[in-house]
Amino acid sequence: MNTRKKYMLAVGLAFGMSLCAAVQPAPFVSSAAAHFMTSAEEHEIGRAAVERFEEKNDVVMDDDLITIQQRLIASSPEHLNWKDGVHKRWLAPMKMYHSDVPNAFMLPGGYGYMAARW
Repeated sequence: MNTRKKYMLAVGLAFGMSLCAAVQPAPFVSSAAAHFMTSAEEHEIGRAAVERFEEKNDVVMDDDLITIQQRLIASSPEHLNWKDGVHKRWLAPMKMYHSDVPNAFMLPGGYGYMAARW
């Protein structure tokens, strides 16, 4: 890489880092103020959505997907947890559903789905 390109890259990185440093978090009094529903309400809404989704789609559990999810949780236990009775937010084991279109999504309450062909 020539000297001019290196210089431009360095200036661009410095500018990008300065922008990131200038961004302030949302002015909430606390993280609880950002939430408009309780964990129980979120779980109830998610559970109802799960029932509707699983009635309409062919859904299966996949051991490999669950293993990957467990490894992600182990790498960041303070943010991602199974329903262990200690944490208010938790993730249910990911499930797969049949679809020809690649997709993955989360429902309220920690329910996750990934599309797969079979």
